[in-house]
Amino acid sequence: MEQEITDVTIQFQDAFNRGDVAAAVEFYTDDAKFLHPGAEIVSGKQGIKEFFEAGRAFGLRKLNFGSVEIEYDGNLAYERGIIHMEMEAEGKLMTDKGK
Repeated sequence: MEQEITDVTIQFQDAFNRGDVAAAVEFYTDDAKFLHPGAEIVSGKQGIKEFFEAGRAFGLRKLNFGSVEIEYDGNLAYERGIIHMEMEAEGKLMTDKGK
């Protein structure tokens, strides 16, 4: 199960990094909730797609995820990790990280 979760994370990351937001958000369910720090909760696959498209338009270019913990029990699973982001603004490359 851990490898399957890791594989999905990598597939999402790869799709986003090649600019294919539509493919990236296919990993979300239609009723998914996306909780981004400092922002309102984004609801539904379409809302999440619009959120990531806005991020790309703003300059977000690359995401790299690192898993810290994966837990699962029956039908419930979660992954806790870190993220490194690359953004381009005014012709300059900037990096940020989060969890």
